[in-house]
Amino acid sequence: MTDVIDFVALEAIESAAFADLYRAAPADIRTSLGIDVAAVGGATCLSSLRLQPAAIFRRACGLGVQSSASEAQLDEVVRYMDRLGETFAVTTVPHAQPPALPVRGAHSPE
Repeated sequence: MTDVIDFVALEAIESAAFADLYRAAPADIRTSLGIDVAAVGGATCLSSLRLQPAAIFRRACGLGVQSSASEAQLDEVVRYMDRLGETFAVTTVPHAQPPALPVRGAHSPE
């Protein structure tokens, strides 16, 4: 018997868990640190201000997992995260679609 790993389900679980974690922060902490969760361009965008590392506290996850991502969706996610004025990460996984999902270098505010 061969075990089949459902990567889409695992990615959905991870995105939902991080969203729950961010939403569980007390209101005063969410406000003071700008903690927010939003669904943007097929991704879950997790944001906070001043917390490091950016790859954990300011990132978009799940892009290209539930459905194939477009360049326009990636641009939408980047525009949304850019509003923070801080470094952030858009994470992709090896099974994200399309396989040639554009790779961009580190993105820091101007």
